[in-house]
Amino acid sequence: MANPNWKPGVSGNPKGRPKTRVLSERLRAAASKTIEVDGKPTAGSILAARLAWEGIARGKLRFPDDTDETVLSFDQWLALMKFVYGQTEGAPPATVEIGGANGGPVTLKVVYENKRSDIDGASTDAPREAS
Repeated sequence: MANPNWKPGVSGNPKGRPKTRVLSERLRAAASKTIEVDGKPTAGSILAARLAWEGIARGKLRFPDDTDETVLSFDQWLALMKFVYGQTEGAPPATVEIGGANGGPVTLKVVYENKRSDIDGASTDAPREAS
């Protein structure tokens, strides 16, 4: 059921998307706090970077206060590698090839409901009578 307070075609958010990035701000604040790692105060962002690099370089992680190392599977290592390099270097450029049937040109068909456009661009609601 449609909301009776909203009008069709009118934005429900006329000011646009809020400019604040709440999650980013909270993550930045949390990352700046220090926690004790191996007896030394360490910023959360440094710990995260260390763990990410350790996972890439060694394929193993040891979390603070954990005596066992976690060994990454190849799929986990590759996902971590892609994530870190995607965040630091940016995603590689993507190319998309589009082709029609059997490699031919793409054919587009535009359908207008209850409208007919003439070659000169005039649009009418009903078909024009033959002259």
